[in-house]
Amino acid sequence: MPLGCKGRYEMNGNRYILDTNAIVALLQGNAQLLQLLQLLQKADWIGISIISRIEFLVFAGLTESDRQLFGNFSNV
Repeated sequence: MPLGCKGRYEMNGNRYILDTNAIVALLQGNAQLLQLLQLLQKADWIGISIISRIEFLVFAGLTESDRQLFGNFSNV
């Protein structure tokens, strides 16, 4: 429980946080991760950490099209 908080905390539903490698593989169309996309479409919440955002945006060889795709994907 976070400091200074009172009460009971529960995790309900399907919640996912994606790491940088999963994001890159999804955006590249990796077949195995595209199957995961079916699960993600049913998710109650999907998160991307600020670290993953930074890592993705400094990824070598990133094109402007890649940046736009990531922006659309992450709702930046």
